[in-house]
Amino acid sequence: RTMWMTASLLGLALALAPDAPEPERTPHAKARLISEDAALVAGSTQTLGIDFVIDKGWHLYFNGLPGTGNPPKINNSMLPPGVTLGEIQWPAPSRHISPGDIYDSVYFDRVTLLLPVTVAPNATPVAASKITLELEWLECSDVCMFGAATVGLEIPILAPGSPTTRSPEAPLIAKSRATLPQPLAADSRVRPTLTNDGQFNLRAMRATRIEFYPGPSCSEIDGMPEATLALSDSMSFRLVDRERPGRVQGVIGVWQGEGSTPAYFAIDVRPKP
Repeated sequence: RTMWMTASLLGLALALAPDAPEPERTPHAKARLISEDAALVAGSTQTLGIDFVIDKGWHLYFNGLPGTGNPPKINNSMLPPGVTLGEIQWPAPSRHISPGDIYDSVYFDRVTLLLPVTVAPNATPVAASKITLELEWLECSDVCMFGAATVGLEIPILAPGSPTTRSPEAPLIAKSRATLPQPLAADSRVRPTLTNDGQFNLRAMRATRIEFYPGPSCSEIDGMPEATLALSDSMSFRLVDRERPGRVQGVIGVWQGEGSTPAYFAIDVRPKP
């Protein structure tokens, strides 16, 4: 009887005890803020980087269609006087096909988003200024979770014309800059056209592989998973809405041979009048 009473009291105590706190969720992408230069210089525009290290099997989203995932964004920024930030510059992503034949443009393993920073000519030189960003993103594997972080960077601001050196993180920013899409006019070997009834054709001389990553302003593409990949020197697809002139906007990746380094170009094509 004593044992029964003891067990009953223990059960009652457990029932009345407050719920144990859930363990804090570990993010699957870790973010930090880095700078290409060891100091900012008044009167100049330089480059910061939002560097994400992504767990194996997880991915973040590119700023493009079809928009099934939320790309990283800056919800709030705390900046020193005279310092302003430009728009995020997005490196070329990778293709990802989810179950159900759902296409997305994503980042795996690691990505450094580039962020121009401009310092006014009359900004006060200081030994250490603080830049803080509040970030939010969606990270996905078999499931998706929202991620968030507050990242900061302490960096000097120097007088106009002062010399500065590269920071230890400069190679990360240089690697990311190498995959930024270039203006199409810089390379005439890539020639896209779009007709009024939504037929898109692209020819890339000597290409062996072409990938298209639709941007946020691109019209909906018919059969997107298959249409956005070509293992040849040409790519063709049709837009879903063929009743009105469309727009093909985004990033083209062009490979010239197996194992080659791709070149990336920004395209924004509308039908000719």
